[in-house]
Order: sequence, then C-alpha cells, then structure tokens
Amino acid sequence: MLLVSFSVFAKEEVLFSNSIFHWHSSSRFSKENLEKLEEMEYKVIFLKAGEFYWESQSSTKYFKGFEMTNDFVALKPELSNFQIHLVFLFEGWSKNSFHSAYFLPNYKTATEYVIEMIENQLKIFTYFEIPVAGIQLDVEGADVNFNKYEYLLDKVKKKFGKEYLISITPMVGWAGKKDFNKLLKYTDFIVPMIYDYQNADKYGGSTRITDAGWIVETIRKYKDLKEPFYAAVPTYSYRQYYSSYGKRRTTWGWITPSEVSEGETFKLVKSSKNQTKIDGTSSYNGDNIYEFEVLKDTSIGRYHLKKGSHIVFNVITPQGLKTYLDIVKKENDNKYLLGPALFRFASDQEKNIININNIYAIYKGVPVKPDPKIDIIMVKRDKKNITLNIILRNEGNSQSYISDNANEILLKIYNAKVVSAEKNNFDKIQFFSQNWKEDKYEFVDLIEEHVDEGEIIISGPITLEIESLPIKILYHAWSKGMDGSTEGDLLGDWKTIIIE
Repeated sequence: MLLVSFSVFAKEEVLFSNSIFHWHSSSRFSKENLEKLEEMEYKVIFLKAGEFYWESQSSTKYFKGFEMTNDFVALKPELSNFQIHLVFLFEGWSKNSFHSAYFLPNYKTATEYVIEMIENQLKIFTYFEIPVAGIQLDVEGADVNFNKYEYLLDKVKKKFGKEYLISITPMVGWAGKKDFNKLLKYTDFIVPMIYDYQNADKYGGSTRITDAGWIVETIRKYKDLKEPFYAAVPTYSYRQYYSSYGKRRTTWGWITPSEVSEGETFKLVKSSKNQTKIDGTSSYNGDNIYEFEVLKDTSIGRYHLKKGSHIVFNVITPQGLKTYLDIVKKENDNKYLLGPALFRFASDQEKNIININNIYAIYKGVPVKPDPKIDIIMVKRDKKNITLNIILRNEGNSQSYISDNANEILLKIYNAKVVSAEKNNFDKIQFFSQNWKEDKYEFVDLIEEHVDEGEIIISGPITLEIESLPIKILYHAWSKGMDGSTEGDLLGDWKTIIIE
C-alpha cells in the first residue's frame, strides 16, 4: 500500500494570458502541441477534469473523472510550464440531468458530493505530480438558480479558495441579471462563453455559433462588471440533423462536410457566408453555412435520416477565428479582460474544428487556405487516340469552401477532339467543342464541390482523338478558400502542355 501526503502550497496569481480549453480525452496533448501553445503564449489551460451525471432510471448520481494516461503523465515537464485549472461540468439542459434532477432539489447534499469529487480529483493530480492552480465550475442551463449556485460556490471557496483560484463559466446572458453579481464575490475570475449564439430548433431558422458584433458587445458588458475575465470564443462547428418534419434532432452529428459532399445520398442546397455588424459597419463574420438535403433514407451512426431530412453545418473558419482573436486584443483594457480562451483544443487529425496547426498558422501570420495543384498524366497512346487523367491535389493548409463550383479545372485542347470523359472522383465533368472566331478548341470542365486539406481528386479516363500534332493543352484551376477568396490560377492565366 502506498500512502501519499498532500502539502498546502501558495495560491497562484491570475494571469493576463491567452488560454485554451481541453475538453475530450480523445484530443490528446503532445509534446509538440504543448510547445506550440507555449510559443503562442497560451499559458493557461482549462482541463475538463470530470462531469457530474444523473441516471434517471435508477435515480443515481455519478461522476466521471479525468482519464489519466501514461502519455499524459509523461508530459509533466511540458505541463509544468502552464497554469492548469480543473473544470468540473454539471450535466444540464434537461429535466433528467444532474443539475436539474439532483442538484436543484438537493443542493446542500449535492454540494457535499461535488466537493468530495473535486477533492478526490485534486489528490489524483497531486499523486501524479501534475500541477493544478485552479478549480472551475461549469454550471449552465435554463433553470440555473443563483441562490443555490451561490451556496455551492461559498462551500467550494471555503474548502479550496486558500490554495486554488476559483472560477466559473457564466452564460453570456447572466451579465444582465441582478442576482448574478453576488456570485462574483466567490470567484477570482470568470470565463463567459461567447458562443452558441443561435441554434435553430427548426430547419430554416438562424444558426450561428457566434457573431463578431456580439463578441464586442459581450466583452464590453463584462468589463462593466469590473471582474477579471477571459473571453471564451469558439473553434468548433455545428453539425445539425433536422428531421423530414424540420425538427432538430442533434447539434453534434459525427460527420464532416467533406463526407456529406462526397456522398450521392446528399444534395447541397445552400452555401453562404454569414455577415456581422460591428459599431455600425457590416463585414464577413468568419463563419459559413452549408445545408444538404437527404435524397434517400440513410443512417449516420445512431441516427436514421429519412428522405427530405437536412444536415446543416455552421463552420467557424480560420479567418473567423483570427477576427475574434483580433477583437479580444483590440478590446483589451489591461485591467479586467485577461485574454482570449479558445474552446477548444483539437489534435492534428480532428475534424469539424480548427486544429492546433491552423491556430499556429494564424499566430505566425501564415495564410490558411487551399492550394490547388494539377497533374495531367498520359496513361495510354496509340496512333489515333490519347488517354489522359486529370489529378487535383490540395497542397494547402485548409479545406475549400463548399459550393457548386468551389473547385474547378478548365482545359482548352487544340488539334484533338474529346471522344469521352469520365468524372470518377470529381462531382461533375463536361466537354464540348468551341469555335470562337479563329480560335477552335475542345473545352473540358471538371468541378468538385469541396476539397479537404490534403485531399486528391482524380478524373476517369479522358480520351482524345488526334487530329494533328502537336496537341496543345491550356489549363488552369482554382479553389475557393473558406472565406470565399479565390486561390490558384487567375482567370485567363493559362498553363500549357505540348504533346508532340
């Protein structure tokens, strides 16, 4: 049996710094990612240490704590460079949640249970020698009772406040409520969540993760409270499923825009770039809407989507995140606004979220955009015909926008006639003869709705009947960036291939 003693240590100071949330165990930190965060001056990490749940069928409360791994423990030297706050989340937004079904009717007994679980997690982190500077409570929902929340905070402050910084994550609207202010006497700082702005219950309603103008207004409201705070802004995307009756079934579908765009089960019916207004001036908000109709009954994970259902993506772009970070920097008063808090950290391979590499590129001032490259390969040749394949490679650091012609390759072919052309991986391919005054050529157009970062799109065989040699092929290609910018060749800027 190993007995461990736990010593009292000095409470740390609240930091003016960039900060970031770590929320899912699957989003594993690495030495390289932590070094990038440190270089970018993200000195504060809000680490989800566990969530309180309620099992309604058995009327049982339970707590699921942080999943400690050998890989995480091995990062102790890197983690020691950060101020780590353990976040304790209350399951909410449902009558059968921990917050509504257990905490509210039993708040005194529930508080004892919460404190017991917090203390246990602190001891576990101490045993593994992971430094902890603070405790954060994440309690939200439509039925939050500030009096009962105050009782909880008072007990947490008395139990842990001499050694640990105490913080909460208030909903944006709380700043305008009178009783909210009394919670602030128990906190060292707060982290208002400036996201989940509009989330339509019915298809066709307004869906917006955040809004730049709203971020400005919220920061100014929270500065008026004269309480230190980090401004939490989003890096994630909505993936909403709507039934054939138009009712939202989930906000967190496990599918990517790329997967939907590639499937013939779905049809793109809308793509748009949301706008915002800051101090009376309109501009691009930095988030996009992509809507797909389900053309035939299908299943995605545990969800069955009938024909006529819809999938709606609201995607925060890297350009949007840069806008939100610039707003936080501009609004900084060096007094109450401590810095941004990104929600949330994502490892390199995660989808539907701006990952650490893109955040690093934003910090370095590197444009985050697709970069289309074209290969034209001759796979067969005889005396009469030539067969080609066209390859589109995205060598950029971003996926493309999604629209009917977000990615396009144009070819003008002289001295040969297109006999046939297969689209293969492309969404569309068309060809026709063009006679324009003395300019006679075959025209080939290849289109792809969406190209992911690192994706390769390959046409099927394109067969040319030789009329005379040499055959001249002019081509150019472009991709729309996530902000709608055009990347690649300028219209009319043709590259040339000669086949002798």
